[in-house]
Amino acid sequence: WSIANQTALADAEIEYQDRDDPSVYVLFPGLLTEALKQALLDTHTELLDESEFFYLVWTTTPWTLPANMAIAVHPDVEYDLILDKRESTHKVYVVARDLAQKVGGLREGSQWVVLPSGLRGKDFVELKAEYRHPFINRNSRIVAADYVTCEDGTGLVHTAPGHGEDDYQTGIREGIEVYCPVQANGKFDESVPQWLRGQSVWEANKLIPQHLADSGHLFHQQSVHHSYPHDWRSKTPTIFRATEQWFIALDRNGKAGSGQQAAGREETLRQRALRAAESEIEFVPKWGAARLKGMLESRPDWCISRQRAWGLPIPVFYNEAGEALLTPESVRAVAKRFAEKGSDAWFNDSPAELLGDYDPGEKFPKDKLRKERDIFDVWFESGSSWHGVLMAREELKFPADLYLEGSDQHRGWFQLSLLPALGAAGVPPFKQVLTHGFVVKPDGTKVSKSDKEYVTATTEINRHGADLLRLWCCSVDYQNDIPASPKALAEFADKYRKIRNTLRYLLSNLYDFDPAEDAVAEIPPSSLDGWAMAELDQCISETAAAYDGYQLHRAFRLLHDFCSVQISAVYGNAMKDRLYCESADSPLRRRCQTVMHSMASALIKLLSPMLIFTADEAWEYLARSGDEAAMPSVHLALRPKTSGPEISDDQRAEWKLLMQLRDDALLQLDELKKSAGLNKAIDAEVVYSVDDDAM
Repeated sequence: WSIANQTALADAEIEYQDRDDPSVYVLFPGLLTEALKQALLDTHTELLDESEFFYLVWTTTPWTLPANMAIAVHPDVEYDLILDKRESTHKVYVVARDLAQKVGGLREGSQWVVLPSGLRGKDFVELKAEYRHPFINRNSRIVAADYVTCEDGTGLVHTAPGHGEDDYQTGIREGIEVYCPVQANGKFDESVPQWLRGQSVWEANKLIPQHLADSGHLFHQQSVHHSYPHDWRSKTPTIFRATEQWFIALDRNGKAGSGQQAAGREETLRQRALRAAESEIEFVPKWGAARLKGMLESRPDWCISRQRAWGLPIPVFYNEAGEALLTPESVRAVAKRFAEKGSDAWFNDSPAELLGDYDPGEKFPKDKLRKERDIFDVWFESGSSWHGVLMAREELKFPADLYLEGSDQHRGWFQLSLLPALGAAGVPPFKQVLTHGFVVKPDGTKVSKSDKEYVTATTEINRHGADLLRLWCCSVDYQNDIPASPKALAEFADKYRKIRNTLRYLLSNLYDFDPAEDAVAEIPPSSLDGWAMAELDQCISETAAAYDGYQLHRAFRLLHDFCSVQISAVYGNAMKDRLYCESADSPLRRRCQTVMHSMASALIKLLSPMLIFTADEAWEYLARSGDEAAMPSVHLALRPKTSGPEISDDQRAEWKLLMQLRDDALLQLDELKKSAGLNKAIDAEVVYSVDDDAM
């Protein structure tokens, strides 16, 4: 429950922050019945007659003590009695055997004696052991619960069904009243003692320990530093509070939706969702499947109601007896009214007007119904977007190919879209789920808008252009958090310029080339042109695979390296004489232009998802033939295909050897430039001596 917003919250709306809270060990006076006395060992009978008897309970939420309705023990845990010999009056405390020494050590200088009781938790329950509340005139009983542990505390758990999920379930099982004296504003109502009425729960965290100390019911108090749930909107601490809400049940058996995959299948919504995450959805990266499954396994029923004055209303009506009207027919009647007047009709129209021609029967007279005031959880709305977007539009298809969001949405949009789709349609709403990290500062810490290193998209677009920002986004591995800063983007500009200048270089050498008239049909595989085409084919194949796998950073790297190495460093450098010295229509020059046209066309198409404007601009200057000749934009073109010819292993080995020889020669030429004063590599002559075995 969010006190700040006065509404129930779902797990997806909770974030945890560390905070300090009071931790108290409370003395609950035990009622020593004859049956309980007899059950304890005979050696303790006289001691018990002369002593005060207490159940010792530990809690980190003192404000919930007014709602205490039971003390829970583990049925199989052994419980002993401890007393302090240094106390003038004997007080005997019931504590779990495994925690007796630890609890005794809380009071410095005490002389603790542990007396075996001979009883387990289930014995206290069978003996109908009871106790008095320390500051409210109320007797309650000891109950059994398997969730009680001996890791911390005393082995006896304060149980308030109105303020905890486990407590609530125990209360329902044991027939205990679900008592919640805390109001929506976080303050106590009139049912608590006078000194607590109107106080907030946080004020009560101070008042209650002091009251316990004054009355002699405080055994020990200390501060505890722990992780505590907070409302992710208001950033304020939440409380647990039992209220009436609407839920989607995850563990009730029934047919999961009406889709073909669910036909005739009896399983719970949780089981169906786990099966979908296991085998029906592709996750990028793959660890997303385990993350989603873990959250599905542990999540409670989905609370879909919120106490807000705005939002989409829950279409439920109540009769004078408080019974709910919620049928397929009544919902469709309301939907029809919404289609005519919008969802505000719920707040403006009467129940009879909302239901229109639909008659719910004598049990629900339309003129005496009242409307539900709660609204839907906004996650239920966004989680139903697949229906409003995909199924409501003929030009779109269901399920979606891909849902894309940040890594926090496994508990949010991904999960809360999956559940409604499985319940209503029987199939997941998506085929693939892609998860990305978050932008952080270069040192990996969280970035805020006040930081100098905060990257504002509009600022960077105005400074560098939209294409550079897009290319940078594609260059980083989004599966992890993404370090970013204005400096990093400025330095990245060199990589963008390298790609742009490569395209300009290719296009500048195609000014007189018409692919329909001048292209060379056959390119010798053993030539440098053949090597270049083989390298281009490999780039096309690997880049296409990277795109298909959403590995944008790999696609960027492949294209950038192809521009830097295969074109600039090798092929473009080697073709200068051919391009500038051969006659315009010589076979060698046309062959080189054919290769460069293939490179330019393929690069422009492969870069177009990243460099929207640059690719489109380059497309305007590229001479085109066939169906592409009339295409005004590269974004209408299909992805490039490989040229097709198979390259033999022997040919690849020969190219590899030649490139190694070239690299060795370049190293020697660098030395010659320094020692012999060479200005250009073209001023030198290279002679290779190669063993026959190497060939």
